[in-house]
Amino acid sequence: MKKTWIAALLTGMFSLIAFAADEAQPSRTEGNADIGALDATKAFFGAGSEVDEAYKAWLKDASQKTRENCLRNNKNLSLPECNLSKIIIFDDAAIRVQTNHPDWITYRILAYQEASLGALAKFANEQSVSNKVNRLRNYTRDTPPLPEDPFRAESWFGAVLDKVMALGEGVVDKFLREYDIDPAEYARLPQEKKKIALQQAMTERQAIADCTGLMPIKTFEGSDGQGGRTVRVVYVKSPDRIQTVKTMYQEGARINPDSKKKARKSIPERYVDIDNTVLFGTFGPRFVWDENGYPALIAYGQAGIDKSSDPTEKAILIEEARNTAYQNALNELTILLNGSIMQKVKERIGQEYTKMDVRTREKGGAVSATVETSQRLNKNIHRTEMLKGRISNFAGVQQIGTWQWVEPTSNAPVVGSILMWSPETASMAQTIKNTKAAPRGSQITPQEPSQKKAVAEPAGATSSMETDDYEF
Repeated sequence: MKKTWIAALLTGMFSLIAFAADEAQPSRTEGNADIGALDATKAFFGAGSEVDEAYKAWLKDASQKTRENCLRNNKNLSLPECNLSKIIIFDDAAIRVQTNHPDWITYRILAYQEASLGALAKFANEQSVSNKVNRLRNYTRDTPPLPEDPFRAESWFGAVLDKVMALGEGVVDKFLREYDIDPAEYARLPQEKKKIALQQAMTERQAIADCTGLMPIKTFEGSDGQGGRTVRVVYVKSPDRIQTVKTMYQEGARINPDSKKKARKSIPERYVDIDNTVLFGTFGPRFVWDENGYPALIAYGQAGIDKSSDPTEKAILIEEARNTAYQNALNELTILLNGSIMQKVKERIGQEYTKMDVRTREKGGAVSATVETSQRLNKNIHRTEMLKGRISNFAGVQQIGTWQWVEPTSNAPVVGSILMWSPETASMAQTIKNTKAAPRGSQITPQEPSQKKAVAEPAGATSSMETDDYEF
């Protein structure tokens, strides 16, 4: 039976987190190289995205509206709120299944939520980011000659590491924290891996921000150029808009109307009684003004429906989907009114080269010497994004509309819920809450039924409906 001992653990070790390699200057004698690179880029990333084209067209038109509003209000055009591209942020997410998948509607909703999370994480990094970087290069050369008896050999480098680990828990923990290694994680490693862990380094980034008042103004959906579909969510980060939403949350029914902001039509006429294709493409919260000049928040939620041939079960599944759509809309409204976003990224990348002299005693007692080399790349990335929202005893949230549709491309049924909050709805809820029984002997005067307002004509769109006045 062979018995082996590594006599000199390292004769050369490199532990690098980043390195620069000599780069040859590209040849530009022919234009074919650029064409080939372009074709390779298209092959990998896709020939083009419908979402990109729709987004560019919208941004051009919306930016013009924003500038015109600034001119009308005598604002300096150099201000950020007069340059829409400076106050928007967006992110994309793929719908991870094809339209013929039975749960395509749900995957589509998840893509919207993922894109929203990504956009808000970008906002968090703009607001407050903490970043720690450790780049480490270790080189150790252990040159003493190996003894003839491999069982008496001892690696100098290995002995040093063993001594560090033997200094005691407190000292080791301090040493580990200098390299951003979690002592608890380190303690769970087997002994032979602990030495490796001490030679790795890590990059860590963390961002936390209050995202109250940050809302999407447009969503897009289309082909990604590679046979799939992509959702893009565009948020506006207007300080005035954020302040307005925070005031709405804190003051509730005490907010006064603005006569200059009165809309010509009611909110149901503009944003509820419209074509299902438009509602299907609209997610999340929106900020609008009602016909009385009050600011209002609308939230759109939707949910897919599991199919069943049993009539009773079908009815239950439809009701369950309606509740899910309501909850999705309420979640969006909650995050808008009182939300926070946290992103944490840990990245550990390094290359390791090891050369070892190994002495092996054979059965007959003879000792053989070999040289073993190894090179490997260590890569580990972990990302966490968490979005939180909370409202308590918040009065005035009303469901002002529901819709149902069978999406023709996928033949999938979907239901939607539309919620609204405004100072008026809050005041009504507060009035009802404080209502007491009428005094004895008093008469109740019957009220005339209110006249039903006209319904707006259906409108079609390739993206979410236009709800913003582009005054920031």
